[in-house]
Amino acid sequence: MPILLNNCRDRPHSTYYLSTDGHIAFYDLDTEGHQAKQAVGLAPGTMCVVVSKPEGRPLQFQTYRFEREEVREAPPGESGRLRVFFGSPVGEPVEMTQEQAAKSGAYAGFFNVLGHFKRAPVIS
Repeated sequence: MPILLNNCRDRPHSTYYLSTDGHIAFYDLDTEGHQAKQAVGLAPGTMCVVVSKPEGRPLQFQTYRFEREEVREAPPGESGRLRVFFGSPVGEPVEMTQEQAAKSGAYAGFFNVLGHFKRAPVIS
């Protein structure tokens, strides 16, 4: 079962966090508070599905093969340090409406029974 990650801020992680080894930054979590305890100790090869909500477009789902985590400075305009996940994309991104995704077998885990997004950034 993949780890489900909600990119509710639609952050362009690969732009914010550059890598020198060919892996792509695909998600970040806080180093303190509630998020610091989520998605801890992921093994290389763990599959992660990230949903993003681009303004004015359908939802975008992309699967990544997790490779490593690094602590990095927050992106411009924010302060602090974040846990950044790096990996490789698996397949092409999938776009669909929220209604379609909530009814799909592959992405339904992101939604509650009413078809609304679950509020957690990490859904296992």
